Amino acid sequence: MSKERTARNGKIELMRFVFSVLIILYHCHRTLGFDEWVIGSRHIPAMGGGRLGPDFFFLVSGLLMGRSIRKERERDKTEQAICDGEPLDLGKKTLRFFLKKYLAIFPYHLICFTALFFLRLYSRKIWDNAADVFAFLLDSIPEFLLLQKFGFPAVDVNIVEWYLSAMLIAILLLYPIAYRYYSMFVRVIAPVLAFWILGTLTYCLGTFSDQDLWAGIGYAGLLRAIAEMSLGMSAFELSRYVASLQLSCGMRNLLTGAEVFGFLVTVVYALFGAASTFEIQIVLFLTVSIMLSFTGQTRWDDSFRRPWILWLGKMNLSFYLSQLLGLNIVRLWITTPPMAIRCLLVILITMLCALPVQYFGDIVKDKMNKIN
Repeated sequence: MSKERTARNGKIELMRFVFSVLIILYHCHRTLGFDEWVIGSRHIPAMGGGRLGPDFFFLVSGLLMGRSIRKERERDKTEQAICDGEPLDLGKKTLRFFLKKYLAIFPYHLICFTALFFLRLYSRKIWDNAADVFAFLLDSIPEFLLLQKFGFPAVDVNIVEWYLSAMLIAILLLYPIAYRYYSMFVRVIAPVLAFWILGTLTYCLGTFSDQDLWAGIGYAGLLRAIAEMSLGMSAFELSRYVASLQLSCGMRNLLTGAEVFGFLVTVVYALFGAASTFEIQIVLFLTVSIMLSFTGQTRWDDSFRRPWILWLGKMNLSFYLSQLLGLNIVRLWITTPPMAIRCLLVILITMLCALPVQYFGDIVKDKMNKIN
């Protein structure tokens, strides 16, 4: 895989935005009552499968972490040879990787969290009581620090950030193991761990996509993150193998068809599927499509490296974090239009909110980088 291709993958950047939109529509389903698509005289259930949207982000995060770990290991081997085999401090390396991810997220989280904190005070009508405000402030600290998926009580200031909390915790658990035993982990342990966790959640809870369910030793959302990020790391190693092959035009066309099919099936499932059905099948389709997108062996890679697509990818974190601003504005103050119009307004208002979040988040991030 070329350096350019692995740095910014246009297909993945576009799909980040697509899956964020699907997640927003799922939350419209949950919050606004967006329960059906009306096509002529037919009423088709809507968005029940949308809660599988975070699986895309867990898989991509795991794949990118696998790529980073492999690069780090290769670089560290060279540096150790130069330094006469000086022992590696894996604890420091893990924390360095974690903090890099945490600080890349925190500025945008800070701005969205602050805005939603005051919106929650208003919507829950506790802003005029100092004692209630202070209690709400204290209760929100674990969520502000993105610790909620450890199991600490959360007041759900920005509930969609559960995914970030689970991802960050999973990084701390998986990075040192994957770094220390890379080949064994990505080839053997990771896929076994992934299917074991997802299968156990399905057997015990009936689903692995309900992040709020308690699974005895932790939230299902956290266990799901560990499983799917592990699967993503295995997908990276498989993508390296496929990328190394000399393939015919016919085989490349076949892989492109598989890539498109997996993404298409997942999107259709999110739009029309029912929750807790065919979950593992959809995750497998999605894993294959993401893996193929990183091989450089499928068609149209250059067509997706458009500035507007890369911009959507850059904006995606702010867009994802801002969705409850758009959703609550529509829920509280825009109640009369038809459901389809309200859902469209949620997406548009979310993007409008994301623009200042991105702008000021970039400023905060630059200042933090200068301090570091």
